[in-house]
Amino acid sequence: MNKLTDDPFLILLNPGAYQATRSDRARQLQQLLDEKGLQAEIRTFKDLQEAQQLAGEAARKYKLVVAAGGDGTVSYVAKGLAGSGCTLGIIPFGSGNDLALGLNIPKDPSRALEILQQEYIRPLDCGWYNEDGFFVTSLGLCFDGKASYNASRTVLFRGPFKYIAGVLRSIFTYRASEVTVELEDETINARLLMVTLCNSPYEGGGIHLAPDASTSDGKIDVVMIRDVHWLFRIPLLLRVLLGDPRKVSKILYRQCHSVRVKTSRPEYAHADGEVFAHDLTLLDVKAQPGALKVICGNG
Repeated sequence: MNKLTDDPFLILLNPGAYQATRSDRARQLQQLLDEKGLQAEIRTFKDLQEAQQLAGEAARKYKLVVAAGGDGTVSYVAKGLAGSGCTLGIIPFGSGNDLALGLNIPKDPSRALEILQQEYIRPLDCGWYNEDGFFVTSLGLCFDGKASYNASRTVLFRGPFKYIAGVLRSIFTYRASEVTVELEDETINARLLMVTLCNSPYEGGGIHLAPDASTSDGKIDVVMIRDVHWLFRIPLLLRVLLGDPRKVSKILYRQCHSVRVKTSRPEYAHADGEVFAHDLTLLDVKAQPGALKVICGNG
C-alpha cells in the first residue's frame, strides 16, 4: 500500500522556534530527509497567519503537510488544513510542544520523521471559539491567560518552566473574576482563578492539566479552578502543575461538546499558547470532532 511519505510532502518550518538558527534547522532537516530517503519541500514563513495560508494552499497539492515548530505553528497549520482531507504531521521544534506530547511524538527530529514514516493516522478534533478562533490543544483564560502572557515575555526558560515563570509573575497581583460557565446541562457561577478548555491532556509546556482529555473523543475537557486567598495560591497551583489535578478539591472538571464562558471583567486569553486577547469577557466554544487527520505515535 502506498504511504503518504512515499510521495513528496511539504514541511512548514517556523524560523522563530528556539532550537537553532533558521539555516541550521533547515539544513538539519534536509540532511535527515536525505538520510531517510524522503522527498519534502521545506518552506519557512514570516508569521503564523502566513503559515495558515500556506497550509491551505498546500492542501490542494500535497496529501501530507508537516508543521515543524511549537504548538502555535501546529495550530495555525492545522487550521489551514481543517476540512481539506490533507493529513497533518508534526515535528516538535517549539518550547512547549503539548500537542506532540499528547500524540506521543518525540522531540528528536529524527525520531519524529520516523513517526511520519510509520503513518499511524488518527482523527484529530479541534475547537472553534467566537466564530473563527481555532485551537487544537488548549484555550485558557483568566489567570491561565495572564500567566501565558507573562510566559511569552520570559526568555530564560522553556517548557513547563517557562509557564511556571509566568505563573509566579502573576500569582500575587491577579484578581479573580466572577465567572459563569454554561455547559450543555449545567451552569456554574463561581469566583474562578482560571478556566482552561482542553483538547489534549497537556498544556503550558508539558503540564498534565487534563489527564482524561483525548484529541479524538469529540469532547472538550473544562478545567475550572476556584479562587483562594493569595497566600494559598502557590501551594494550590503547584499541586495542579506538578500533580494530578483530579485530586485537588478546588478544581471542577467537566466534559462537553460546547461551552460558553462569561467573566465579570476583561481577561487575558490564549489559544494553544498564543495570547489572542487582553480584554475578553465572552467566549463561545464548540468542538469539531475529526476536523482533520494527524500522524501520531502508536503508544
